[in-house]
Amino acid sequence: MFGVSLGNLVINLGMNASAMERTLQTAEKHLSDASKRMESTGRKMSMSLTAPLMGVGYWAVKNFASFDDAMTQSTAIMGNLSKDMRNEMESVARSIAKNSVTSATDLAKSYYYLASAGMDANQAIGALPVVEKFAVAGAFDMAKATDLLADSQSALGLSSKNAAVHQANLTRVSDVLTKANILANGSVQQFAEALTNKAAG
Repeated sequence: MFGVSLGNLVINLGMNASAMERTLQTAEKHLSDASKRMESTGRKMSMSLTAPLMGVGYWAVKNFASFDDAMTQSTAIMGNLSKDMRNEMESVARSIAKNSVTSATDLAKSYYYLASAGMDANQAIGALPVVEKFAVAGAFDMAKATDLLADSQSALGLSSKNAAVHQANLTRVSDVLTKANILANGSVQQFAEALTNKAAG
């Protein structure tokens, strides 16, 4: 009886061990497959996250280079600027760009137009936000806005070497031209061009 029981036990254990081994092999295969799927998903997720980040990095570097080039070109005609003055000019351009449709690079280019209109660095810093708003209101680019506004101010005899007075007068001219556009059947550009012809006198 004992021998038979022992035999059955050995047979049963052998069968159970075989079944257990198959179960373990199946489980191991499932775990291996799951691991491969997770690794593949991880690679895909890594690529989907890395690609946009690389793109953002590329555009950030490109935009910085464009802004720096524009500042260098714009300030080249202003003579010897101190590092502090250039930093202030850059800071003003970036600050305006944060709350405007005009890019920092376009604002940096605008310093060139302002200098070409006869403004020094301090006057240009004060004029930049005024001209930017004028450009948006008149729906034209910064070069055109600078020409129209500076010429109108000059035609009215409101230019000043004092940066604060110059900015106040520039703002006044900009406001009047914009208001005229709202009240009358004519564009900001038409009124500004009229001032630079004979109307100012």
